[in-house]
Amino acid sequence: MEQVVQRVGYTSLLKACFIAFAPQLALLFFAPSEFVLQYRFLIVAVNVVVSGSLGWVLYKRYFHLVFTYDDEKFSIRKGTVEERSYNWADFEKLTVATSDYGAFAIRLYAKDGGKVDIPVEKFRIDPFHFRPEVKRLLESSASQASMR
Repeated sequence: MEQVVQRVGYTSLLKACFIAFAPQLALLFFAPSEFVLQYRFLIVAVNVVVSGSLGWVLYKRYFHLVFTYDDEKFSIRKGTVEERSYNWADFEKLTVATSDYGAFAIRLYAKDGGKVDIPVEKFRIDPFHFRPEVKRLLESSASQASMR
């Protein structure tokens, strides 16, 4: 059965909202100062609503992370642009690792020497509780591959 894990990354959402807000703010520098002073509350309200809406669209398109897995494979998708899919059978070992920023990830070591990180902390999954599940998936896929 396929499991889908996705959480809203509030820092990425805030970054997307700021990306939408910055050009609107820059446009105000070219507006007449009388207009800006007269309609300042309306301008702020419109900017907040527009940047929130555009920020949500940007976030879902480019920053939103989705982790999908089942007994045979898993995939990590970032927005609608980038998706990486892997088979559990391609990996043989795993560890709980930390990134340069201190975020935990499940690091999978491939049989050919490569490695892949599953950023479990970004999905708000406890890496120490999720590690046995990943280990079970690796072992079951290895046993299925050896039976073939």
